[in-house]
Amino acid sequence: MVNPNRYILGSYIRELRLKRIGSQKDFARLMGVSSAYICEVETKGAIPSREFLKKAADFLNVPLGALLKKSQAQKFRLFKEKMARRSELEKGGQ
Repeated sequence: MVNPNRYILGSYIRELRLKRIGSQKDFARLMGVSSAYICEVETKGAIPSREFLKKAADFLNVPLGALLKKSQAQKFRLFKEKMARRSELEKGGQ
């Protein structure tokens, strides 16, 4: 099972989508993307383009800055996880 806290941005978008729009299918149609892409963003950590975030902010009725802040937090968290894994691999190789 995916840890929803790992993907800060996707969890936030999912929460807003459920409150304001409903299904992934309906949101995907509004956004002009596939439902699979919405799933990637919400549950698998895909970090969408700035254009996607602008459009999502409009449809979800939130300031763009709120989504950008979550996006940056997610990028930082994933970077920290990557560095921790690298450190573990280096320790294991010594």
